[in-house]
Amino acid sequence: MQAEWYEKITAPEKVRGRTFYNIVYTSVADILRNSERIRELAEDRSVVVNEILMGSRFYGVLPAFQEVFGYTPITGYVKIESRLKPGSTEARVMYNKLVDGEYMLIGDTVASGATMEAFLEVAQPEELHLITIGAKVGVERIKSFFDGDLYVYYVTSFPTNLNPKNETDMPVNLEWIGEEDRKKLLERTTENILRVQCIIGDFSDSMANEPSFLGEWMGILTQMWKYLDYLEDEESKRIVEERFYGIIEELRKWPVHIEHLYAHALTARQRLKGYERVFKPSEISLSLEKTASSLKDEDWDEFLVFD
Repeated sequence: MQAEWYEKITAPEKVRGRTFYNIVYTSVADILRNSERIRELAEDRSVVVNEILMGSRFYGVLPAFQEVFGYTPITGYVKIESRLKPGSTEARVMYNKLVDGEYMLIGDTVASGATMEAFLEVAQPEELHLITIGAKVGVERIKSFFDGDLYVYYVTSFPTNLNPKNETDMPVNLEWIGEEDRKKLLERTTENILRVQCIIGDFSDSMANEPSFLGEWMGILTQMWKYLDYLEDEESKRIVEERFYGIIEELRKWPVHIEHLYAHALTARQRLKGYERVFKPSEISLSLEKTASSLKDEDWDEFLVFD
């Protein structure tokens, strides 16, 4: 595991934007450089690359390929829409500019595996190289329906769990991490936090829309409080509370529309109905066009308060 991933995994909201892209890009370049099979295909110029949605582009496969092999391969693009239904996630192709080929390289996040299943209904590679931050269950789903040769490279160097309720969140499974790395992780956080938090949150927002990403984490951390209170884990609660207030400080730097923050506050309040540590919007009368960056400190103190 790369050293930078420790901070990413223990406090996902802290690593975002260009910092996160550089970590992922470096890992992808290392994978391309060290995969003997990919090197063979690159030398023959027989591999094609396909990007799925924006998240795929944030893996930086194309620029990393250019850096490692000195040219840009033929590239296609596919847009796939996913829908979570009770007990499963379904996906369908909405826009298809696929470049098919016998040998294919893709960088994409795999959660449930539904997106890749939809993709492989329109693509027919004989050999697929998948670079991913991925859940083990999603990768196993791909293996169950893909008849060709599948090579999976984990950017994080390990697979993750998958939250069965939303089939999106991907927390760490400590059993799949080496003893030395596990020890380092637990020096920075607690096992209870690692069990419930997603290691990347909204991958695209973490790269392209940092305020939205931070706003989403306000709700995520509040949900985690409920779980940790049930466990009576004081150290985990201390870490989560510290991270929550850290996000508030970060958001003061961004011109975020107050409407966005109200939405996250209200969502968290609904999820934690009846729970004493709910954060709530104040009665401040503000235009929805007024931005968070223009608020005074005393406004913030009223805007997000804890009972």
